[in-house]
Amino acid sequence: MGRDCADCDAWCDRDEFSNNQWRKGVGRSRCEECVEQGRPQQSWSPPTVGRVCVDCDEWRDVDEFSNNQWRKGEHSSRCTECVDQGLTQHSAWCDVCDRGFTSQNNLQMHMQTHEDVWCRECDRVFSTPNSKRQHMQVHLPRNVACPICGDVRFKSATNAVQHVETGGCPGCPGADNARNAIYGFVRQRGGHLLAQAPMLEYGGRTATAPALPYECQFCTRAFRQLSSMMQHQAAAHQTSAPALGWM
Repeated sequence: MGRDCADCDAWCDRDEFSNNQWRKGVGRSRCEECVEQGRPQQSWSPPTVGRVCVDCDEWRDVDEFSNNQWRKGEHSSRCTECVDQGLTQHSAWCDVCDRGFTSQNNLQMHMQTHEDVWCRECDRVFSTPNSKRQHMQVHLPRNVACPICGDVRFKSATNAVQHVETGGCPGCPGADNARNAIYGFVRQRGGHLLAQAPMLEYGGRTATAPALPYECQFCTRAFRQLSSMMQHQAAAHQTSAPALGWM
């Protein structure tokens, strides 16, 4: 591995440069012999940088773009000449890939290729598909009822279970009481959701929920709250709420 010395133009191996000179990069590094002999460093000019203007489709150097236009990226930059003349071919740009489009309709059609990070409801763009999935919760209708008090104001079964488990439901007040009541219900209706197979109980005794009573059937991860497990399954496994006969 090596490069040309910026002073003598001779090809030199890596060990013929000091660490400081090597870090200066191609076109600037001076070999140790030139440094020791005190030879003057030759003038260096960076390679030409530019891109094609999105309006006139001509190659332009970087200094032919304003700083603002250059920051817009390869598919959106307009050269200074086109800006001064008022020329324009693109009136809308994609926030994901910086491509320019002649109309909002064309942009909307293009955004379908970014379906995993683009929200159709509010046109927001997200950095990851998971961020978009979490955002989509804000667009759900509030048409799910609480299984205990019947209040219809929740966006999902998970939200309704959270309402009960936090102790805010008037039909089952108290967080500990609600958590134990839900655990007892799951023991009867959905034992497959529990981390350990429940033992039979007699005499009407109420089951007390252990520390991590619920287990995901897909990855065996354990949870303290049923709503936390439901939330995990929806996000990690894209599954709906487990059928327990209460929703």
